[in-house]
Amino acid sequence: MSFGELLDRTFTYYREHFWLFVGIMAVPQLATLVVGLPLRMTLDINQPQLRLTASLAATGVTVGIAVFGYAAAYGATTYAVSEIHLGRAVAIGGAYRMMRGQIMPLVYLGLVYLLRVLLFFISIVLIPVVFLMPLWYAFAIPVLLLENIGGNAALKRSGLLTKGERGRIFAIGLLTTIVSSALTLAIQAPFMLAGRGISGIGMSSHNDLLPSGLRLLSDIAEGMAEAFTAPLMMIALVLLYYDVRVRREGFDL
Repeated sequence: MSFGELLDRTFTYYREHFWLFVGIMAVPQLATLVVGLPLRMTLDINQPQLRLTASLAATGVTVGIAVFGYAAAYGATTYAVSEIHLGRAVAIGGAYRMMRGQIMPLVYLGLVYLLRVLLFFISIVLIPVVFLMPLWYAFAIPVLLLENIGGNAALKRSGLLTKGERGRIFAIGLLTTIVSSALTLAIQAPFMLAGRGISGIGMSSHNDLLPSGLRLLSDIAEGMAEAFTAPLMMIALVLLYYDVRVRREGFDL
């Protein structure tokens, strides 16, 4: 599969199954938005100490839900792309059901990855390696879920599978980031402009400086932007993962 064919198939899958992918990514967005309501309320508390305590508690809960929610969502997206690519029908609920028993392994994979990043950061000589790690481990999620192996083994196998493909992975990441950033800006721009007009704070993303009602709308817009754009990179990576396995290992689709 050429790079052009990869991009074409990525955007074709995204377009033809738009509501499937957006629906999958909307689940953690909705969860964090609902749980984050207390956090937004704490920003209006006048007592500094109470405001800080409530804010920290709400932030902790929100982060916890986000970690597990996004793990489930990215995993469900991986399964959805796989099912579509293999010619099988899949729905939002079905994609999430495939994640039963897989959320903790996926969270563990993320923790192992972050630990490796931290270790490389500690060693000043190896800091440049940190910027290459996303390219080495780009297939870690598809490997872990679709081959049903452990976190450390998934990282190792991803490093092997991405050899010779890292230029394409970088190009995919760059292109999807540009597209995602443009879509996100288009969705959030009205709220940034409204914030500028109401609060006089300029084109700012600091929602705590906005009126509470506008903060809520801005958060909803941010969640929509994430749900719309997040699937793109995952779709491309799963397709490239299958392409590599077919070419190198003779995997039969």
